[in-house]
Parts: sequence; C-alpha cells; structure tokens
Amino acid sequence: MNLVFVGDLHAADRPPAGRVDDYISTVLTKLKYVAHICEEQKAPYAFFSGDIFHSKHSNRVSDYLRQRLIEAFKRFPCPVYVVPGNHDLGPDGLESLPHQPLGTLAKAGAVH
Repeated sequence: MNLVFVGDLHAADRPPAGRVDDYISTVLTKLKYVAHICEEQKAPYAFFSGDIFHSKHSNRVSDYLRQRLIEAFKRFPCPVYVVPGNHDLGPDGLESLPHQPLGTLAKAGAVH
C-alpha cells in the first residue's frame, strides 16, 4: 500500500518575503501535482502534516484562497487527512478549529 505524506503547505494570499511568483498559483500547482502522485501510486489516503495555511488568523485568509483550496483538495482521488499544525490552530488548540481557515476546509468536506 502506498501512502502519500506532505508537510507544511503554508498557503497564503501574500507570498513570503523574496517570492516573486504568483504564490497562490504555485501552491495550487503543487497540490495538483500531489493529487497526480496519489492517482499514479493508487494511494488510498493522502496525509498533510499541518500548516496548510500560513496564517492562523481567519481575517488574514481570503475567501478566494479558501475556495481554491477546497476545490484543489476535492480533486484528490483519495481522502485527504490533515494533522493540524501550529499555523492552523488558535490559542485554544483543537477547540479553535471550527473558527480557523482549516476548519472551513473540513466543513466543506475537502479534508478530514
């Protein structure tokens, strides 16, 4: 059985310092490639080890970015599981998830 593991996506509306590319487009292209690997390897699951988003503050993550990520994760040929990272959770830990950007992806059924 082949499993796919990915770490620290750090999706953000604004690129990190020094990045001059279209950062959102680059992140989405990487997700498309990972989905392709899952399909090619017939992986029954994909696991992301946290930090899907760079900012844990809901007001710093646009609806546009959330929607694009929902679409990208829903295109995976297998279920996607996320272990929330420190950038995905607020000060209340897992209890903050429903109010965080990652919680939006989970509510949409894009990730587990």
